[in-house]
This record gives sequence, C-alpha cells and structure tokens, in this order.
Amino acid sequence: MALTLKDRKVYRTDEVARHEVLSDDDKRKIIHEYLPEESLEEDEKWTDHRPVRNGRFGVRRALRNKLHLLIFTIIHSIFSLYIRIRQAWHTVLYRIRSIAYYHHRTPAIIEKDTAALKKKPKHISVILKIDQAGRQGPELERLVNEAAEMAVWCTCAKIPMLTIYERTGLFKRYLPQVQQVIMQKFRSYFGRHQPSLTISMPHGDEILESPAVGDFARADPRHLNVHFISAEDGRDSMVDLTRTLTEMSQKAKLSPKDIGLDLIDAELSEGIMPEPDLLVLFGPHVELDGYPPWPIRLTEISCLKDNQEVGYQVFISALRKFSSAQFRKGR
Repeated sequence: MALTLKDRKVYRTDEVARHEVLSDDDKRKIIHEYLPEESLEEDEKWTDHRPVRNGRFGVRRALRNKLHLLIFTIIHSIFSLYIRIRQAWHTVLYRIRSIAYYHHRTPAIIEKDTAALKKKPKHISVILKIDQAGRQGPELERLVNEAAEMAVWCTCAKIPMLTIYERTGLFKRYLPQVQQVIMQKFRSYFGRHQPSLTISMPHGDEILESPAVGDFARADPRHLNVHFISAEDGRDSMVDLTRTLTEMSQKAKLSPKDIGLDLIDAELSEGIMPEPDLLVLFGPHVELDGYPPWPIRLTEISCLKDNQEVGYQVFISALRKFSSAQFRKGR
C-alpha cells in the first residue's frame, strides 16, 4: 500500500532535515498504519507464543546413524565374502577342468570331445580383449596366440567359420604375422597334413594359405575361414550403408519400396560378416565391448562366471551349452 501525499511530504521533510523533525514514535505510527494486519498477527505468533526449545546433543539421531552404518557394513561384508568364495570355487573348478579336459595338442582328443554333441555351430565368434595397461608387444603376441589356438580348436571340431573380434582392430594391422602364427600352430597340431585356411577381414583382400590352393583347398572338409572384425565394422558400417542407400534412392537408382530388412541384412552380411551361431566370451560378464549389434539377433551367447582366461574348457563348455540349447524363433 502506497503512502498518502501528506505522509510522504512529512517523511521527505524529515529526510531533508536529517531525521530531526520526526521522532521514532512518530515514524512508527506512520508506518504502523500501512502494515497489513495478518503480518502483525503472524509476527506476534512467532515472537510471543513460539515455544522455546532447549538445546539437545542429538543422541537418538547419532545412534540411528550408527545402526544404519552397522547394518550396511554387515551386508557388505557378507556379500564380499560370498563373492570371494564364489571366485575361489570357480577358479579351482576351472583349473581342474582344464587339466581333466586338456587336449595335449592332439586333434583326435578335440574331435572326441565334440563328436558326441547333438549339434554344432557352423559359425562361431569370439571376443578377445587387449589389456590397455600392458605393453603393446607382449599383448599383441598373447592375442595372436589366443587367436591361433581358437582357429585350431574350431578346425578340430569341424566348425567351418571363425570370426574374431578385437575392438581396436589390432589384428588387421598385423594380418600377415597373424597368418604365419596360425599356420605354425597348424603344423604343431597336424604335422604335414595341414588343413586349408582362409584369413580375411571386411573391405580387405582375401588371404589364402594352405597346402593346397584354389578349389582344392575349399573342398577340404576341415577348411577354416578366419574373419577378423573390429568396432569400426559395427555402427560405422551401418551408417555408411544407410548413406549409400539414401544416395541411391535420391538418384532414382533404387526404389524406396525395395529397401527393407532383407536387403539391409544381405548387404551387411556380405560386406561385413554373416550372423554367427555362437558367441563365446572369455570374461566373467556379458560385455560385448562394441561388438556389431546387428549380427547377433539370434546368436547364442556363452560366458563362464569369474573366468578371466582364454582356455579350452571355456570353448568346450560353450559348445555343450549350444548343443543343449533350445532355439524358439517363433513365427
């Protein structure tokens, strides 16, 4: 509420005279007339009738916080103990299995382990990871040896295609060296009678290395196709395909009605890789690490809890799970 003209003049006169005209009581009377009644009641209620509390140390609150901390510590300790016991149990169990099911670099043992399976995948894919904290040289050697072991196991199990995924694309930069290591591994397992081998990568030239070449190599029942992919073959490839189809549609080279799931799936399968039947993870959790998402719609994914190594027992366990799995694709 604004001041009246009379009160405003009196207030201005007092201000010019340096507040010597009006006393404190006169100023209080002028302001009192313009204050709302509710505010006065609220002020009186909080100033005059508000109960005064005595100071407390908050003993109840402190005890409640200590109780919550104790419960959290007990739950955390029990869960940590469970995780440690589970990890130790799985570590011992995997060690026993690795000794009991060791192949001794004998193809006949691997064939015997996989011969009783009801069904086997025709295309298997694995994810190998590089340790960023380690040096590149030893890490590259370890990855190449693991890839060579996987190639030999697939050949002995008569799985015709193996796709190896490594996020950074390290295999692609050293493809000739990887080829030599795999062939050396073949010689250590098979001796002179080596199976044929094809090594390839998306958008790259095919490398064929085997005792026989051409159609004779491909006619070998133990012939293995090893395909290397990386993270750049995932979403980036889908973006490039989308851009290409859009440009073809704008230039009237392709009708928009012809663009469908079948065309996209055929282009991605031909340009990158077909959909694998089984994806094997050598880690304790299901972490795809940037693996291309489109080719694993119906793929069976296998991993062992608390496992950190690339071992033969993990490979056999994945094949057995695939053999007993039921695929219900619907209609």
